[in-house]
Amino acid sequence: MKNNLTQGNIMKTLVWFTVPLILSGLLQQMFNWVDAFVVGNVEGELALAGIGATTSIYNLFVTVITGFTSGISVLAAQQYGMGEEGKLKNILSSFVILLGGIFLIIAAVGICSHARF
Repeated sequence: MKNNLTQGNIMKTLVWFTVPLILSGLLQQMFNWVDAFVVGNVEGELALAGIGATTSIYNLFVTVITGFTSGISVLAAQQYGMGEEGKLKNILSSFVILLGGIFLIIAAVGICSHARF
């Protein structure tokens, strides 16, 4: 089933479009709360301070991923709107390869830096 977001009730369309965004934000916040609660109660203040110190790095990665996916959604929407299904598949596969490569490099750097300490 294909959804056409350019026709119909604009309020209903916007609500259905934003509900997943709102839910993902709530789930992300719940993850942070549970993480802080469990670590704070099980491991103590020092471990909780470690989480607080690394939260900004974690948020940087989440923001970069969000930026990439927002950019790719614009390109994909343009190709889909023009009816260029072949180019759409090329854009999405290129995105998967590019982002997968970036994640592999970041993982390798993390593993190598962890091995030093």
